[in-house]
Amino acid sequence: MARALLLLCAWLLGCGDDVASVAADAGTGVGDAGPLYDRWRKVELPGTVCGNGSQYKFWFNRSESSRNLLVYLEGGGACWDHATCSGRAGIVGAANTNGIPDNHIDLRSVMSPLLLRLEEETPTWDWNMVFLPYCTGDVFVGDRTTTYVDPDGVEPDLEFHHAGYANLLAVTEWMAAEFPDVPQLLVSGCSAGGIGSVATYNTIRSRLPSVGRGHVLDDSGPLFPGDNHARPLYDTIRAAWNLDTVIDAELGSDPALDTDLGAASTVLADAWPDDRFGITLFRHDGTFPRIAYSSMGELPRDRMFELWEEDLALLRAQYDTRENMAYFIPYWRSFIDAHCTTIVKWEGSEIEELGVDAESFVRELLGDAPLESRMETTPEGPDASAGL
Repeated sequence: MARALLLLCAWLLGCGDDVASVAADAGTGVGDAGPLYDRWRKVELPGTVCGNGSQYKFWFNRSESSRNLLVYLEGGGACWDHATCSGRAGIVGAANTNGIPDNHIDLRSVMSPLLLRLEEETPTWDWNMVFLPYCTGDVFVGDRTTTYVDPDGVEPDLEFHHAGYANLLAVTEWMAAEFPDVPQLLVSGCSAGGIGSVATYNTIRSRLPSVGRGHVLDDSGPLFPGDNHARPLYDTIRAAWNLDTVIDAELGSDPALDTDLGAASTVLADAWPDDRFGITLFRHDGTFPRIAYSSMGELPRDRMFELWEEDLALLRAQYDTRENMAYFIPYWRSFIDAHCTTIVKWEGSEIEELGVDAESFVRELLGDAPLESRMETTPEGPDASAGL
């Protein structure tokens, strides 16, 4: 049902550009139809898999006028046990774990305006683009194949490939050959893709041969630092996805990361001091907290937002410690219960009292002026009475 609704939405909105279904040769930019620009082309790399072991696939769109590169990571929850990886857990689960359809790129217009070539509306309209679908349940950085057993003994055992990290290494090797010179790099995504934009950044940034300046835009996938309310989930996924191995390989044995996954944001900002790191999310995101605090069971909405506000305070304090980090936090919009500020459209992402929206924040992030953090303090709309 969710996919049908997304496809309907894509049909209503239009695709914005054309899709070419050709097999691209790694490193050449040439497919069966010859050199193509401004067309989406599918790539399937040997050895890359989805959660069920099926072939992983991704798409790229080459620009004729720009060498800048957008890497966009699809969102879609996460999973760490039989219930969440089998889909029985509902919203607390992961997308596309049974594989990626060949027409999956058709959904790009409902994922982010950043993926559309609309000059006046899109900061990345003329960039090279790589779209990474999500199908491993591990925000693109898992490194473990495991068998999950149904604790109720009803469903069969589930072999699951948290292969996000291996896939990412293969895709990044491909990108390094395809895009050898990148004046500006933007790694972004919404929800699980937002967390993924932070979690994958060092892997992508350090392996591309020539990047002038890099940027992260984490949309609604916060990694809360310190003693936050999502720590039980962090501890669970750390073990389920074998994250310590990946952290050691990418960021070294930084003691800050031994007990605090949220420290990754400042570790990255310090490792890449000339790059810029931004996060945007709604103060009343009605979706992400349900996953972040899932270990507490079904929480009343008011209580959920109390915890969320406390964790947002930790996040803001963390981002305020670095000049190359900034946040943009509007209050709420009715569209998909305020989850993701850069999905489908910019409308409704405004901080009304300041007269700026998420598109303005993205343009600032990609620009040269000092970064400025903003949060909406005046609640508006029918949800304004809850959680403050």
